[in-house]
Amino acid sequence: MARSAEHFCYEFGDYRLDPVRRVISSTATAERLDIPPRIVDIAWYFVQRPGELVSKEQLLSGIWPGQVVEDNNLTQGISQLRRAFGERRGENRYIVTVARRGYRFVADVTRRENDTAHIGLPDRTIAVLPLACLGDDLADVALAEGVTTTIRHALARLARLGVVVRAPALACGGAVRDVHDTGRQLNSRYLVTGTCRHSHSRIRITVQLIDAEEGVYVWSQLFECSAWDNFDIEDEVARAVARAVATATDAVAVAVDAQRESVGKRKSLSSAASVAGSRS
Repeated sequence: MARSAEHFCYEFGDYRLDPVRRVISSTATAERLDIPPRIVDIAWYFVQRPGELVSKEQLLSGIWPGQVVEDNNLTQGISQLRRAFGERRGENRYIVTVARRGYRFVADVTRRENDTAHIGLPDRTIAVLPLACLGDDLADVALAEGVTTTIRHALARLARLGVVVRAPALACGGAVRDVHDTGRQLNSRYLVTGTCRHSHSRIRITVQLIDAEEGVYVWSQLFECSAWDNFDIEDEVARAVARAVATATDAVAVAVDAQRESVGKRKSLSSAASVAGSRS
């Protein structure tokens, strides 16, 4: 689902959905719902079609185009949305199940200008660019593809992290030409890049984690092993990247929460001062 040109947010019931940052928050408190980006994508599909009956097939192809996703994953995702919205069994304030036909989003939806679009890239999103192969041998190509895939699988298991599936050939020789532009194109705060080289009986892999918002390297590491241990090094690289990403995203989340709390306190003080002034 392309969201790079999305300049609107969607308000429904007690909630506001920001498709740029892939978050749903309370309209009363601005507190975010604790749901991963892929579940927000389901809600985004619904709010763009309020009142429409949409089948499972439409949902699957619209939310995850070109991917093989089982019906059960969609069912669980919708159940998670209902719990996050506070719906109890039998309630139909937001999502109604139409037996053997699909689902309908029944809450009134208001589309507004997205005043948070300037904030930047979503904090918990990452794109793993294909690792550059520095050799011409087919084994080198297979190694680069294997490492890239293993990293993506490892990151997909991290809670509340959105892994961008679409990662076109934006990297050249393992280096991203413009990290800000790449991050914007992929709508990802973090980028994973790297290179693979297979020389005689040795394998050398370098991997970098880049913060596209700040334009800086967050982490980089070199891995070497015997050519006979290629599967082991794939797992080792994936684990190391996952640890680095978890550390980086947790640090950013803490900073964002602190900033949000500070803004909330300033608003409360300002509101209290206004009330006091009106009474005097």
